Amino acid sequence: MKILQTLCLAGSFCALIPLTGVAGMAPDYAEDFDSSVQEAFESVARPQAKAQSTPAYSVSLSGPNRIAVEGKKIINAIYDNTQLEVQTDALTGQIFVFPKSEVASALFLTTDDKSTYALTLLPQNTRSQEIVLKSIEKQKKTNVPYKQKTFAESIEASPDFEAKVTRLIRALARDEVPEGFHASNRCGAFCVKSLTSETLAARVLTHKNTSGQFVTLEEKLFYQKGVLAVAITKANLAPNESTRVYIVSNLEAGVVS
Repeated sequence: MKILQTLCLAGSFCALIPLTGVAGMAPDYAEDFDSSVQEAFESVARPQAKAQSTPAYSVSLSGPNRIAVEGKKIINAIYDNTQLEVQTDALTGQIFVFPKSEVASALFLTTDDKSTYALTLLPQNTRSQEIVLKSIEKQKKTNVPYKQKTFAESIEASPDFEAKVTRLIRALARDEVPEGFHASNRCGAFCVKSLTSETLAARVLTHKNTSGQFVTLEEKLFYQKGVLAVAITKANLAPNESTRVYIVSNLEAGVVS
């Protein structure tokens, strides 16, 4: 391959990675319990605020409605006794709720591990409901933050410039980050992701055929100052069909984003 020649996607470039509860997952209000209780009661009269603060559940107006926390025991409940009647089962750690009206009601629960759950109950003419809240402890374990994968091959240690460019495109195709590069999805219009180092930048763009006929993309359409290589996953596109375009640029020469 020569510099400024088109790179052909084959073999390893075909493995593209696409971009990409249990009832009662509730936030923990333990830090400021009293003020949170007041906020929840006020939010019942303000549906928009309620939707932002606590999850809502439909319950039977005639009751009973069973509420439990997965793997935990409910030891305390705070509610407006003019709107709800609550019966507790100390042995099993669950509660049974009987609405007194059709008014939406706030309910706060504390479990035996001192976790707090906030929810809003919406009484309706329906059969008795069972609400099993997912424990906060399990919720934290489930919501593991995404960890960016690292590209195993070194870009800087490539045997030649052609291998360096090829490896960089391969890293983009695999959604991996090579050592010495920074990944970002804030890289301009139609840009899915970019990888940048002190001297090189690589971007993957999406291109859609918005016309009513077949089109063939040409690499020269994507060349500009500083561009070293262009690779197109699929050049021939049917109407409304999309493809990915990989562009490698030399930052030292200046690249137009």
